Amino acid sequence: MMAYSIIYSVINSMMDSISPLFYGYYNDESFISLIAIIQILTSLVTEIAAGFWLDKTKRYLCTLRTTVIASTIVTTALIFIVPIGNYLFCAVAISFCGFAIGPIMPVGYDFGVQLTHPIQPVLVNGMLQMAEQISEFVLSTALVALCSIDASYALMTLAGVCIIASIFTLFVREDLRIH
Repeated sequence: MMAYSIIYSVINSMMDSISPLFYGYYNDESFISLIAIIQILTSLVTEIAAGFWLDKTKRYLCTLRTTVIASTIVTTALIFIVPIGNYLFCAVAISFCGFAIGPIMPVGYDFGVQLTHPIQPVLVNGMLQMAEQISEFVLSTALVALCSIDASYALMTLAGVCIIASIFTLFVREDLRIH
């Protein structure tokens, strides 16, 4: 479930480094706070919706791949949208980012438990969270360092990391052990 750890660290790292990422393009701290709120709310909505969807359909691999590919598309679009400097375009793009990345949490936890049964869910979720925290630390540090050079490099890094996660999902098999 490296794809989970990577994609979840993308959204957390983006929030960790939101000021350096956007301040060069949007010299307005209240707008930067607003896009953080937009991202959090849109992620929350899709996390809840994905939880219901997964409970009803059990389509874990489809949801995982859709989430990762959508995240890749949206983060790649951010490379072009953020530098434009248009507040509305940026806010809409960030909302799409939240919608795209939000489902990673319920699919990661539930799918991870399904794939590793009979290992205790607490252990599985703890390991997933630990992997995410490590990758978030590395990615956040890299993003802040890249922002000191040029924020567009950090945006490209986010897209590149999502591409890597997309490649990882090609090797995941849906071998459910709890029915």
